[in-house]
This record gives sequence, C-alpha cells and structure tokens, in this order.
Amino acid sequence: MCRAVGFAEADTRTVLKFFDLLTSPWGQRRIGTEPSWASDITDDHSPYELSLALDGRTPEVRFLVEAQGQPTTLQSSWVDGLALCERLQRAAHITLERLERVRELFEPRNPEASFSLWHAFGLKAGGKPDFKVYLNPRARGDGQESALIQEALGRLGFTGSWRFITQEVMRRGAKDRLVYFSLDLSAGPAARVKLYVAHQDATVEELEGVLSRGGEYVPGEPRTFCRSLSGGEGPFTARPPLTCFAFTSDDAGRPFSSTLHFPLRAYVEDDLQSVRAIRHVLAPRDRGLFEQVLASITDRPLEAGRGLVQWASLRHQRGQARTTFYLAPEAYGAATTRPHMNRVLEYIETKKQELARLPLFAFVEDRSIDPRHRLGFAPCLAPMTMGFSDLMRFGLRDLSSRDEIQRILNAHTTVDEQHWEFFMRDVETLGINGRVDLVDSLSLLWGDHCAKTRQLINKLMSMVREANPIQRLVILEAVEAASDVGFSRFRQAGQEFTARTGKPLFYFGQPHQDLEDAHEQLMEKGIRALIASHAWTPEEEQRALSLVDEVNTSFVGMAEDLLAYALRARESGPLWPLTLGLKLVR
Repeated sequence: MCRAVGFAEADTRTVLKFFDLLTSPWGQRRIGTEPSWASDITDDHSPYELSLALDGRTPEVRFLVEAQGQPTTLQSSWVDGLALCERLQRAAHITLERLERVRELFEPRNPEASFSLWHAFGLKAGGKPDFKVYLNPRARGDGQESALIQEALGRLGFTGSWRFITQEVMRRGAKDRLVYFSLDLSAGPAARVKLYVAHQDATVEELEGVLSRGGEYVPGEPRTFCRSLSGGEGPFTARPPLTCFAFTSDDAGRPFSSTLHFPLRAYVEDDLQSVRAIRHVLAPRDRGLFEQVLASITDRPLEAGRGLVQWASLRHQRGQARTTFYLAPEAYGAATTRPHMNRVLEYIETKKQELARLPLFAFVEDRSIDPRHRLGFAPCLAPMTMGFSDLMRFGLRDLSSRDEIQRILNAHTTVDEQHWEFFMRDVETLGINGRVDLVDSLSLLWGDHCAKTRQLINKLMSMVREANPIQRLVILEAVEAASDVGFSRFRQAGQEFTARTGKPLFYFGQPHQDLEDAHEQLMEKGIRALIASHAWTPEEEQRALSLVDEVNTSFVGMAEDLLAYALRARESGPLWPLTLGLKLVR
C-alpha cells in the first residue's frame, strides 16, 4: 500500500513499525478460517482496517486496529488496549492525559457493546504520524449514551460541543445515534475531540441540513457525493450514513471540521460497482492512486464480492476537500450478499430508492416554494389516510388466528390505525378545512383528481385478503418502506411550515415520526426478521417480489395524483376542485 502511493522508504518503515507495534503480539498468530472475536471494525470481523485519504496533493496511509487477547473479550480488549496505549506512549511520545480524564467512564459495563477501545494511526508522505483512540458511547448500556458523552465532554472542557451536537445534529429523535467518541493522542489547542452520529433512514436533504451547521460546508457537495456513490438521494435504510464533527479547545462550541461517512458497501452489488462509483468523485491523479492501492491489497476479481471498500468519507478543511476510503483486508473472506438482507428485503430497498426519485418528492423538497404549497396535496391524500385505518382493521388484522406471523401483524395494526387523527388536526392547522356541503365533500374525495389515490387502498385491501401471513408481511413491509419515502420528506416541509408560522403539525410533523420510531423496533425484530429468516422457495420468492412490484406501482400512481393536485392547488387554492365547480362524473 505504501509503495502504491509512492511513499519514500523512510515513511514506509514508519508505517510498518507502528503497524507491528499496534498489532503486537497477536499479529503473529495464524489467521485461521474463522475469527475468534467478532470485531466490529470490518464486516468479516478482521480486527484491523486500512484506509487511504486523498486531497489531490499528499496521500495519507492510515489503519485502525482492535487489540486482541487470547481469547478476546470486551473486557480483555479494553485491558489490552490500555496496555497498548502505554507502549505507544513510550515508542511515539503520545499524550494520554485527556484519555485518563475520561478513562473510567468508558470502561465496558455493557455486555452488548460491540467494542471497547480501538487505536488509529495515520501518516502523510514526509510527515509525522498521528494517533487517536475510539471509545464506545454504549459502554455503560443502551440508553446511557447521551449521559456518558455529556459527562466526558464536561471533563474535557468541551461543554459547548455537547450543546452543538444535541441542538444542531441529533434532531430526529431515536433515528440519530451517537456511535463513536474519538480523541487525538496529542496535546495543545489543535488536539481534537470527535463525535460520530449515525443517521438511520436519512435522506440527502437531511444530511445536508446537518452538515450545513458544521465548519466549511459546501452547499450541494454532500448531495453530489451520495448520488455518485449510491445513485440516489435516500432515505438510506440498508446501513446509516454517519456524520463526524471535530472540535478543538480553540472553539469547543463550533466544530473545527465536519465529515460525511457513506457506507458504500451497503448500496452496491459488488466492489467493481464501488470502484466505478468512486471514479466519479476523484480527480484523475487521486483516482490512479486509489486503484493502485486497491490492486496492492487484493488479488480477487472485484466483481467476486462486496465489502473491500467499506466506507467513503468527504470533508473540507482549510478550503481543501479530502476523500477517504476505508478498506477491509478480508482476512475471513468477502461478503457476497448485503449484510442482514435477503433478496426480498433487498428488492424492497431497491424499489424504495426508485420511489425516492419521483417528481413529487423533488417538488416537496424544493425550499424555494412555500411549505404550505408543498403540502397542498393534503386533500387529495385524504382517501389514503382515512382508508389506511380500514386496511389495518379489516384487511391485515385477524384476531381469531393463532398463527405466529399473524400475531405479529395484529400487533403492528394497532399502532398504525390511528394516524388519521393527526391528519385531521393538520387539515385544520393548514387552513384547508373549508365549509362545504355533502355533495361538495363527495366530489372532493371521489373525483377523478384522486382516483389513483383511492385505488391504492382498494388494491392493497384486495392483495392482503388473497395473501397468506408471510405474504402479508411482505406487503406491509413494502407499504411501510414506500410510506417512509414520502413522510421523511413531508416532515421536512412540515417543520418549515412550523418554523414560519409557529403552528405545530402532527401528521406532517414530528409526532407522526415519533410514532413511527416507536414501532421501528417492532418492524426490525418482528416483520423484517421473519422475512429475512423465512426459507423462501423459488416460487414463493418470485411471488413476494411480484407483490412488492404491485405495491410500488400503486404508490407511483398516488404520487402522480398528489403532484398534479399540489401544482393545481398552488394556482387555485387547496380546495380547487370545488372552486372550479368540478362535480362527480359517473
């Protein structure tokens, strides 16, 4: 890798010296066929990761390691990691003073934590090595992350950093999670504290919003980066993107730099597709260096697996863009399927990305348009919203069944059937609850302008009545995925409406999202787990994929109705079918 980027002999010796030190003594053991410890550094549990940072000028070679014991446990990794810190202090004169201040906070007490302590190294050609450690916000247990990080930042004199993270970065409730806490092992005002936040189901718009609050943000750059790598703009549901904010003591209340980390291997079919995508984000010289490095660390065909390139990150610092690629050594083999996904769930995710590119959502995300107009489709949405409750109660629910899958379906339907109440409140708040007679009401709800929206519920009702329980799960998961595409965007417009008017929205606002977050775990542990674990025959799988197609086709039709209605409402008012004197035509 060092030779591939053109490192001088002295720099190469420095990299090898510290790689040996950070992987000693376990680096001399035989790899074996299976990992003895499920290291979370890489998907195949290799306990180290390589990375290459490119800025158009001087490449940086980096690596990340997890200390290994014999055997390795969460606690032994902590103890061995601290011992490694002491060896590193003697060999490289690093500073452990800040780590000592927070050390006891991060000692692992949560057996479910994925790691306890990692060490990172980096060297630019002709430069001096940098070292840092990564600590786990979940060290004390799930739900304790915020208290732990707040205390750690307070001990380090970075109280302002916590205010920034909570007020500007973690704005979507349970969907934004602290995942890593990092310290530079150096002294002085330039020594960084870094906080990493995972953004589950985030869209590019949401990522742009978060990154715009950090340092040296370039508008539109995160969008281009994500689109180049994934072909879409989210929501990114297969694996969450991360944002990282680095703070220094010079200004603990505002980040020194902000970085977007994109989990590339979760959104490609193989590493050949990864490389082709990466070519779009690199200048020719850096592109050549990257491909030379890739060739130096693997001899397998790129199309034979996925996961060699795990992450890609982008940041600006002092006006200079820097792109970093995180590479798995694949000591235990390459992934041939996306982690934790089967073909049915993969297909749902693919169709979800297709829905995200519909013209309706470009309109809803256009901030140059008044948010009231971007939500002007609300009357046209009424048949789906009100009919969704019937779908839950009379289509999917069967309280008489003793089938285990049906029991999970029943539990889900009780959560979703009351969303229409939020919708009714928003109709009032948006100022579209005009006084109309019964004939006008029927014309508004059953006119041709919302025919495809009505047909959506009719189609779903027909599908679930003919489906067996596992097929119903697929239908429900496809419906939830399609709905999430819309509501993640509708909520943004709703938040802008509230910011302008001071009036809270519920169906198009955070309360609806809070309900969705509350039963996200039910989806993950119940519905998705059953779909993933089901032993699909070829015939069953093909039928499931056909059901997903039918669901998405119906949602595409509704999206066409909603966009046409909203565009007309922008000119003629939200109840335009009545203003124009349209009546039922039968």
